[in-house]
Amino acid sequence: MILPSPKILALVIAATCLIGCDGFDGDDGGEVGATATTTATEASSTGIAQVTSETVLVRDPVENAFTVQMPKGWRNLAYMERAYDITHEVLTSESPDGNTVIWAGDPAQPMFFKPHIPNAQFIAMNIKYNPLMKFSEYIPANQYFTDYTKRKFGKLSGFEFLGVEDDPKGREINLKRLRDSGQSIPIECVITRFRFKEKGKTMTVMVKGVTGNLEGYWVANSGGISTNGNPEDYHDMLTNISRTYKIEPSWTALQARRNEQAMEEIRRRGRENMQTLQDMANRHQIRMNAIRAQGDASMKAYYERDAASDRSHRNFLNMINEETTVAGPDGKSHQVSNAYERYYMHKRTGKYVGGDAHFDQDSLRKAGLNPDDYDEVRVKR
Repeated sequence: MILPSPKILALVIAATCLIGCDGFDGDDGGEVGATATTTATEASSTGIAQVTSETVLVRDPVENAFTVQMPKGWRNLAYMERAYDITHEVLTSESPDGNTVIWAGDPAQPMFFKPHIPNAQFIAMNIKYNPLMKFSEYIPANQYFTDYTKRKFGKLSGFEFLGVEDDPKGREINLKRLRDSGQSIPIECVITRFRFKEKGKTMTVMVKGVTGNLEGYWVANSGGISTNGNPEDYHDMLTNISRTYKIEPSWTALQARRNEQAMEEIRRRGRENMQTLQDMANRHQIRMNAIRAQGDASMKAYYERDAASDRSHRNFLNMINEETTVAGPDGKSHQVSNAYERYYMHKRTGKYVGGDAHFDQDSLRKAGLNPDDYDEVRVKR
C-alpha cells in the first residue's frame, strides 16, 4: 500500500508555501539574473552583508528534483532530503562575510498524521521506521512554531526568544499562490523572532512558518533570515529564492515508482535492526556524495568554508541542516548527521557510522565492521 494523496499535497505546501514574503504581487515567477559563475561579494565596511539582487541557478544534486535561483557570490546549498517516500527541499545561503544566513526548509520536519485517521494501522507501520512521519493532532501555527523555534535553536549561545506574531501578508500571498496552483488548503502563517550570540556578535533571527491543516493529516514548513544586521533588509532576497523554486517535471513523474520502492525498503528495514540504526548516517552520506559529485562551485565553497574556525554561523547552519562538525586525528573537519553522539569514520572511504555515548569498537565488531579500518572522529565544540 502506498501513502495516498497527502504526500502529494504536502509537497505542494512545501513548494508553493515555502515562505510568504512581501513582493509577490505581479510576480511572473521567471528566472532572474541567471549566470553560471559565482564570485565573492564585498562586505560593507560595517561588517554587515550587502544586499544583492544578482543570482545563480542552483540545481538539487541529490535527485535532480528542483532548480532555484540563489544569491550570486554567496555560499549556497540546495538539496532534497528523503526518508523513504517523504521528501523535503532545503535551501541555505550564507553571505561572503559569514554574518548573514537565508534559509528555507528543514530536513527533519515531520509530516503529521492525526491519530484517528482511517488507515492509522498502516501509518503506524511507516512511522516506526520513518523519522519524517509522526502522529499528532493539529497544533496551531503560533504554538507550533514557538515550540519549534525553542527546540530547534534553543541551544545556541545566548539564545533569547523574542516572541511570535501573525503574518497576515504571508498568509495572503501563500493563499494566492495555492489558488493559482489549483489548491485549496487551510493555512496559518506566523513569524517568530529570537537572538543569539556567536563569536562576540549578536545575531537577530526571523523564522517564517506556515502550517496546512487537512483532513487526517497536517504539514508545516519554515525558513527565515539570521543576521548581525536587520533581517528585514534581506526580505527581498528570501522572496526571490522562494519564487524561483521550480520542481522538475521528470522528477515528479518518477514519484509513484519511488513510493513503491520506499514501501519495500520499509519492510526490509523491519528485518534489519542494525541497519535501521544507521539510516540517518546513510541518507546524509548520500546527500554529501551527490553534492561533491555535482561539482557546483558554490556548493563546494559552502563545505570548504564549513571547516573554517572564523565562521560566524557554523553552529546555526548545522542546526538547520541537522548536521554536526567533527574532526579526525589529523585535525581535518567533516560534516556528519547529528543523529548520534559518537562517530567512527572509515580511514580510506570516509564513510562513517555512529551511535550513542556507549558506541565503541565492540559496537563496530557487532555490526560486522573491522575496528582497524575506522578512526573515531570527535564533535567540534
